[in-house]
Amino acid sequence: MQVKRDIIQGVINRAKTAVRNYGENAQIELPAELVKNICQSLNAERYRLAQLNKKYSKLKQQFESYSG
Repeated sequence: MQVKRDIIQGVINRAKTAVRNYGENAQIELPAELVKNICQSLNAERYRLAQLNKKYSKLKQQFESYSG
């Protein structure tokens, strides 16, 4: 866990320096491990939302069939 914090803090520090030096045109490279973790988190969230959407659709169909 400390390693991730160190990586993230390093990225934050590089971003601050880049913004100071280049303003809104600043660009930084993100460590591959951080990008991988971000992508995994986004995929997990997308899957979770898809599951919720399926449940919502089923409930909506049931409600419409009862009220229809």
